[in-house]
Amino acid sequence: MDVIFVMDSSGTIKKYFDQMKAFVSDLIGKFLDVNGGVARVGAVTYNKEVGTTINLDEHSSVTSLQTAINNLRFMGGYTYTDRPLQSVREDITGTERAGDRTDVPNVVVVLTDGCAHSDRWSRTEVRVNYCIRGSQNVARTFSSMYQNRAYSN
Repeated sequence: MDVIFVMDSSGTIKKYFDQMKAFVSDLIGKFLDVNGGVARVGAVTYNKEVGTTINLDEHSSVTSLQTAINNLRFMGGYTYTDRPLQSVREDITGTERAGDRTDVPNVVVVLTDGCAHSDRWSRTEVRVNYCIRGSQNVARTFSSMYQNRAYSN
């Protein structure tokens, strides 16, 4: 399976950004067979723009991928969730140049506090309608995970 983590890096996430990175890093280490090549993992950070993109074929070991996740920098600013989803759809899923395997299901996991702005759609449309296109499976939103302290190191 190919998994892409879409990670909110806007101002409202600031004090939870390190927890988010630790959560993603732990998921990768415990549940995804990156070393064996069964899973490929990518990530996109965003605020009102797309920030860092880790393509699906950039890291073939858990250690290397976890280091890349841990090195992601906080961006701050507004939250425009439609932009990274569009980037994932157009630049990662379905494109071999980003390491996507067309014969393997894609899972997109959006990590955000749920406070989104959008140039084009309402919050509901961004979360439900738009992100479903371009992936066979979508874990839509882990809303307020950090604020509710559902995860801690």
